[in-house]
Amino acid sequence: GLGDVYKRQALKYLDEHPFLTVWEYRKLTGLLQTAATTELRQWGHQPDSGIEITGRGTHRVYTKKKIVEEGQ
Repeated sequence: GLGDVYKRQALKYLDEHPFLTVWEYRKLTGLLQTAATTELRQWGHQPDSGIEITGRGTHRVYTKKKIVEEGQ
């Protein structure tokens, strides 16, 4: 679905930038503020999304989750 497309865009962006803001995500996807915030928040709470939430309140940003290899 579209959500997968958006998530791929977000992850691609995070390959090239240290973090993603809701504002940048809106520019990437054309989503409205509420939809963009909701979608990013959902991924931030999904362990396998590859995206995590950093910061608090209005300073919240989204970063690429560091995958910890087993045995390290």
